[in-house]
Amino acid sequence: MLSGALPKSRQLFHAAICAFVCLAFGGLAVFHFELIFPSTGPRPNSSAIGLSAAFIALAIGAIAMQLWFRRRIVREFTYTGSALHIRTLGIHTMQTYSLSQVKDIREWRGRRGPVGYRVTFNDGWNAYIERTVENSDALLDRLLAGQPVSSDTPDRWHGRSARG
Repeated sequence: MLSGALPKSRQLFHAAICAFVCLAFGGLAVFHFELIFPSTGPRPNSSAIGLSAAFIALAIGAIAMQLWFRRRIVREFTYTGSALHIRTLGIHTMQTYSLSQVKDIREWRGRRGPVGYRVTFNDGWNAYIERTVENSDALLDRLLAGQPVSSDTPDRWHGRSARG
């Protein structure tokens, strides 16, 4: 059995980023809502209402994307050889997937290079596993050993081919 967890410092980092995005964009949405429906004074013209509505939509979209992404970053995993048990930052219950449900494994890259890898399951759900998760490389090796990789997927991990 193989298991690993995201370090507490990375968990706190992701929580801080989520809190910042929610507070900043939530404040932006409240500010523009107040511009559309002022408690005192005249109502703004239609172009100001349209611009404020666009900013509110932007704020709601940014918060939704942040919360959506938190539901996909793996906080801890356990691999038993036939099943992968995953708990993410946003979903606190353990999710279980059999090895046959793994559809694709690809490198996850950020602005500064490889961050980890993305595991796609048959139901379309993606799990993002950072390289800072302990035993993530060993999990990758075991998943790739049991996973048929198509010839058109040139994934490379640490200078080696995903096909072995």
